[in-house]
Amino acid sequence: MNATVSQSWKEQLNLADKQVPEFFRSFEELEAAQIGISQIHVMRRAWQDLELDGILYQDKSPYIYIKEVSSIDPQETRKLHRRLWNQGIAPFLLVVSPNEFHIYSSLVLPAKENEDINDDHRLVEVLSRAADALELRQFARSLEFGELFHKKPESFNPELRVDRYLLKNLKAAREKLLEPVKGVALDLKIIHALLWRVIFVSYLTDRKIIDARYFHKIGATDVTSLRQLLEKFPPKASRELLYALFEQLKQDFNGDLFEGDLIEEREYIQNSHMEILGKLLRGDDLSNGQLSLGFWAYDFSVIPIETISGIYEQFLEVESPKQKRESGTYYTPRFLAKVVLDVALEKFTSLLNKKFLDPACGSGIFLVSLFNRLAEEWLRNNRDASNKYRADSLSNILQNQLFGVDADPTETACRIAAFSLYLAFLDQLEPRAIQELQEQGNVLPKLVGHNILCQDFFDDALELPNDFDLVVGNPPWARGSNRKTSIERWCEKEKLPFAQKQLAYGFIWKAPLHLKDNGLICFLLPSSILLNHQTKALEGQYHWLSTYTIKQVINLSDMRFYLFDG
Repeated sequence: MNATVSQSWKEQLNLADKQVPEFFRSFEELEAAQIGISQIHVMRRAWQDLELDGILYQDKSPYIYIKEVSSIDPQETRKLHRRLWNQGIAPFLLVVSPNEFHIYSSLVLPAKENEDINDDHRLVEVLSRAADALELRQFARSLEFGELFHKKPESFNPELRVDRYLLKNLKAAREKLLEPVKGVALDLKIIHALLWRVIFVSYLTDRKIIDARYFHKIGATDVTSLRQLLEKFPPKASRELLYALFEQLKQDFNGDLFEGDLIEEREYIQNSHMEILGKLLRGDDLSNGQLSLGFWAYDFSVIPIETISGIYEQFLEVESPKQKRESGTYYTPRFLAKVVLDVALEKFTSLLNKKFLDPACGSGIFLVSLFNRLAEEWLRNNRDASNKYRADSLSNILQNQLFGVDADPTETACRIAAFSLYLAFLDQLEPRAIQELQEQGNVLPKLVGHNILCQDFFDDALELPNDFDLVVGNPPWARGSNRKTSIERWCEKEKLPFAQKQLAYGFIWKAPLHLKDNGLICFLLPSSILLNHQTKALEGQYHWLSTYTIKQVINLSDMRFYLFDG
């Protein structure tokens, strides 16, 4: 017989007296939260998807999602944990039953249908709600102060985060698709396009934007997903249907995602390529042929768009790590981009009617994060807007307030930045609203060549406004080679210091030229920019500090091995 619990779970966990933003106890509190609270969009989506009863918020991020249930149902808990893992933001899910607290980790793979949700370190701890007061206080403290990370380290493996696992799957698929067939290898640009279209379609099906009726239009009956399409039809037929789907999406959605001649591209796709896509979606581990987690585990309606934009990191490592090092381009983790923007936007009372530039935008993670914040503020001010007005206004923000430049000669970076922004845009609209726009054939605005520019930031031919409110990003850090780069030539022409051929110098000199009066710049930069004491570096520091006002410096050098790969 269970002991009677006289206190509410809020009282037992010392949450009863906590106020917003430290603790959100209702969806209405999230809706009413003041501008500047980070990741409101993420928390709102989580509250609705998981039907939460509370969110503990720490260090400008959701920390514990709390779900109250009438009893612990393993099947329902499995679904909750899968969504927790897919979002990959809050490290903990606390399930509260009338008699127990169950705490789960988001850094452990979700359970398959035949697996126990409490195995493989998913379940971190269980405590009876009838425990004595001291034990309950210790439990509440271990939650609030992160003691469980040290107590149960096996439950918190960063290698099992959704972003790393998804990128690992996609990288393995890319390597297989690169293997020559009859002596001919697929062009890398086609492979990249194919993989991000797979993600785009998965996003549309997971959000119920396209369904069986849509697949029926292209001749695939009784199909609701790409996996079903590839399993139901043989490779040659599935290839024809896949490209018919792409053509239909190109017609309905517009935008840059389906640029190029799809009919010509289709002819390069062989049966073996379709089999690789089928294995990816089915869950075969493409690196060793064993069954892996599989696409069934991913829910693209939940995975943050910033996570998806991180695909760029893997796409850059095609030729060799040396190419990546020489370009100085490194993936910016989602949480680090968030920290940078929290600092950069701290003094902004409103983001609406402001313009933003990332001069080395890569996969667009800063632009996506900025768009989410802009959209959040716009939606807060226009709660009763019609679907069309909402879509038109957010499309205007996408095209006219956010600008990105990237020098990647393959244009892969710009395409993925546009792809990421498209997903962020669609993520702010309800499925029915997207379907209505889709019927008009004009869902996605043109970005590449408009405000996402596939050019060198230091090219004299680059046409870019000079009235930005904020320039932000993670410019290349590498030292130039013996051959002069466009950055070095530009610095020489402008008679500006360029110490140790460090490419980042060029960005700190050129970015201010695109600012309006009183505009701000917030960059992730190598510490040597300020700490190098060689003569040329000191000359650069003196010129920089005497020309511009430095408002804040945050030294992250001690944490560099945790923040960046490579």
